[in-house]
Formats: sequence, structure tokens, C-alpha cells
Amino acid sequence: MRLITDLAPHQQAMCRIFDNTYEWMLNAFNMPFIGYVGEMDGVFSKHIVARRQLAQEGFHLEGQSFAAGVRVQEIPTTVFLVAPNTPHATDPEFRKRMDGMHRDNLERGRQSPDHLRFLTYTARYHRSHWATLEGLEKHYERAEIDARRLANRTRYEIKTKNLNRLQLRETERAATVVIDGQTLVVAGAAQLVFAKQAGRWQVAPRTEAGLRKRHGLQGPIDDAFLDPFLIVKPTGTPWQPAAQELALAILARFDRQYQLAYRGRLRVKDDRDVTAADLENYHLVLFGDPGSNRWMERVARQLPLRWGRETVQMAGQRFAANEVLPAMIYPNPLNPKKYVVLNSGLTALWEDWAGDFPTPQYGDYAILRTGPKDDPDVALAGVFNEEWQVAAGKQDNPPGK
Repeated sequence: MRLITDLAPHQQAMCRIFDNTYEWMLNAFNMPFIGYVGEMDGVFSKHIVARRQLAQEGFHLEGQSFAAGVRVQEIPTTVFLVAPNTPHATDPEFRKRMDGMHRDNLERGRQSPDHLRFLTYTARYHRSHWATLEGLEKHYERAEIDARRLANRTRYEIKTKNLNRLQLRETERAATVVIDGQTLVVAGAAQLVFAKQAGRWQVAPRTEAGLRKRHGLQGPIDDAFLDPFLIVKPTGTPWQPAAQELALAILARFDRQYQLAYRGRLRVKDDRDVTAADLENYHLVLFGDPGSNRWMERVARQLPLRWGRETVQMAGQRFAANEVLPAMIYPNPLNPKKYVVLNSGLTALWEDWAGDFPTPQYGDYAILRTGPKDDPDVALAGVFNEEWQVAAGKQDNPPGK
């Protein structure tokens, strides 16, 4: 758990999806969950925080950590175990108990619950059993669903928070759906989609037009590296040599660290060799500037950025082009089903790559200061709003990097 009081707003947002995982504990409601820790383990405090979070959600805990375990009354498949006099290791007797629990869960098989509770902070993690939270009103704030299906799955009663688009499945017999107190009469189907406009829910088409944050296209920069991506190197003449030098240094560092961490090589092409198939199959990760990289030249005018030969404008601020390098993630204007990334690999700190919480440092965009460092200082960073634009008055000036 990271204290976030001294972090910029966009970094606090990143902690909600990477560091502060205890905030997601409600999602144990619909899945078997075993929390285990040794009494002498250094992460014992995280075990306690997770239990405390469930208590704050209104659940009742009973039992003893060193005996039968602490169980959650309302979630019988959730148990917290603590092995006495044990460091960061699995006690053999506790291992037998947990193996037995896993065996019981496997024999029981996947269950489709009639009462579903689920929360998320990002559309990247948006699905639980028969519900998908397709649209958030605001990313990195808690979005939640509490849903029940009744009367042989003909009636659904749902409460939501921070949602404006919801998909339900296993709804062939659905006739009535009550969402946030609003009653909708529906025709049963394998899937039903609902959208909220001006505070009112209505049945919606399965596909949605327009540019907005959705699953797999919601950022931050590091999200692009969860799917196949292609590094595109510049071959032209840069507008600003200092920016080009920093871009290539960032690429070299990314390549070096990627090999060390993942035992693999980056997929790389020169800009002149990129094909239509590449645009279809990969997120494009572009390095250079609009003068040196032909693909950056093609997309730059369609990004929420003004990048000229002499100045760079972003989030209401203006910078000398020889002093900064923009980094960004955005739906690719040439193929909106994929990302385009400018001048960045993974932004998590190198010491976090091999750890449990590789927390992104930049959010969706950053203006990096040129100079001798390939891990540059940041002049500006932040996250885009739900329409992939800079929210008015919401640019961040991060401390530190």
C-alpha cells in the first residue's frame, strides 16, 4: 500500500489500479478467495488492510487467524489464514488446507451467481460473470454494480455507481430490468446493453460509435504493452535534434530493460517499412518527431497536441520544441481499434518491473524535458478524460521525475 498524499493527481490514479489493490477487495464476493500470510512476513500489514477493507464494505468477519482462519460471513468461499511463527513462506500444514480448499472449488466448478457485486476503477478490468461495466463516467474513480436476478431470471434489480454503459448476459428470459430505481421493459436476448444519458437509462445498441475510453482503449501509456505492439523507428530528418536524441535514448533504454525483464526482443521496424497489415495487427509505438518519423507526421494533427517546429502546446501550456519531447497514448487515428504511442516504453520505475506493482509514472501523456538523461524529468503529465481530451483545468505538474 502506497501513501499517495505527495503524488500528483494522475499518479494517485495509477496507484488505484496498481498499488492499492486492497481497494478492490469487494470483488471477492463472487469468487473463491484465500488470503494467506506468515505471522512474521513483512507483508502481514497488507493482509490486515485487505480484511479491514471488507469490513468497511459492510461485511462481517468471524474466527481466529491462527486457528480456523478468519471467514467472511456473507462470502463463505472467502477465508484469511495466518501461519504462526512463519516468515515469507508457506507452512506445510497450511498448504494442505489450502490445497483442500482449491480441490473443493474445482469440484464445485464455475458458478453463475444470482447476486453479483463487482467494482472497477478502469475499463481494462470490467467483467464479472454475467455483467460487463462497459462505460465509466470517470476513470480511476470507483465504478460499481450490485445486481440481482429474480423470478427465474425474468427480473433484474441493479444499482450502479459511476457507470453510463452496462452489458448483461444470460438474459434470454429477461422481461423487466430495474436500474437505479428506473424500470425498463425488455425483450429477452443472449445479451442486453444499457446506456445512461442525462441521468436516464435506456436499452442501447450492442456497438457504440464515437471516441471514448472503452475496454482495451482506455490508457494509461503502459496499457499498450499488454497486447502485440510494434516499435517504429524514425528514418527522416528531425525538427529538433535534442528531441530526437532523447527519443532514441528512451527507445534504447526500453529495449535494454525489456530484454532483461522479459527475456525477449522488441518487435521493431523502420518507419518506411511499416505495412497496412502492421496497422491492423499492432499498437504502433512511434519514436522521433513529425519531421523524422513519417507515421508521427500522419497522426500528429489528429491528436490533442500541437507539435510544431518551434513550439509544442499541450494542456494549455506552451514549450520550446528544442526543450521538450511529447509522450502519449491515444487511439490510433489510422485504426481506432488500436493505440498509437509516442516516445515511450513502459513508464513504471525500473525497480518496479520485476515486482508486484509496476505502477505507471506518466498516466496518458507527458511532456518530457530534453537533456542528457534517458530517464528524463517531466514538465507536464496527466490523464485524458472519457472522450480522450484534456479536461479543462486538469493538467498536472508532477513532483519528482
